[in-house]
Amino acid sequence: MAGSYDDQELLGMLSELEQLDTTEWASGALFELALDQLLASQEADTAVGRALGQLMRAELHYHRRVEQAVEGDDLALDELSHLHQQQREALEHNVGSLQRSRVTSQATRAARELSLAECRLRLGDLNRALLHLDAAQDAGVEDPLIHLLRGYIRYQQALRDFPRADGGSAARELEFQLACLRAVSAFEQGLGGDLDAQLYWWVSSVLDVAGFTEAAQEALKKAEAAEEALEDDEDEDDGELREEAPSAASSPEAILPQIDPAEERLVDETLRSPGGLEKLLGPDADGRPD
Repeated sequence: MAGSYDDQELLGMLSELEQLDTTEWASGALFELALDQLLASQEADTAVGRALGQLMRAELHYHRRVEQAVEGDDLALDELSHLHQQQREALEHNVGSLQRSRVTSQATRAARELSLAECRLRLGDLNRALLHLDAAQDAGVEDPLIHLLRGYIRYQQALRDFPRADGGSAARELEFQLACLRAVSAFEQGLGGDLDAQLYWWVSSVLDVAGFTEAAQEALKKAEAAEEALEDDEDEDDGELREEAPSAASSPEAILPQIDPAEERLVDETLRSPGGLEKLLGPDADGRPD
């Protein structure tokens, strides 16, 4: 049985995870959203809270070891491969722990589904990751992050299901475009919050790949305007203009990997390989959920 974690322990692990270079932004954001559900309802000390704490502790262990391996003088690829395999086993173990955790409220259900979505994404199980995000919404979570990830997954599914090799039929191309538009629709459902710049950037990217050039350019303009508005708000809140350049983490490209249209086939091949989504999301990375 997983040990108990109080609020400060959970927040401390989240803070450390977010500071590690090998932790991708999306993972930290999902953990934060899951914790928000538990802490706001004062339900951190529940079966779901304990399972989430166990998952975060395992993630910290993995990322610390990866950083040590990367910073070492001799980078052993075999060692990294071994760490990656251990991490996959830990993720699969934590999927089981989360699924066995009894939910006592909408908040614990939402936290469990968000945590399971994180695990499924890291394991490359796109279909189940999407279902867990949908279940989190059904449990009352309404956050732009959900729509950002839903759109991203829809796009990856389009690349996976409709590989765009030379000589593809017009019908297949149309199917690919329709799948891309479903991804765009998912992104657009998250607009109106603090992730507008990232959402518009992804709308632009997907539309461009799908061949809707003019619409892609318009979406890119909206992404730039949203980023400028966000920077203006930050300047106003701080009471002074920031002279340094925005950090990499604030740019739309940093949220999830940029996909160049010329590299679509490589993306598709990567997704089909073991741990493919992890390679796209970062160095860490249809039925109902069980």
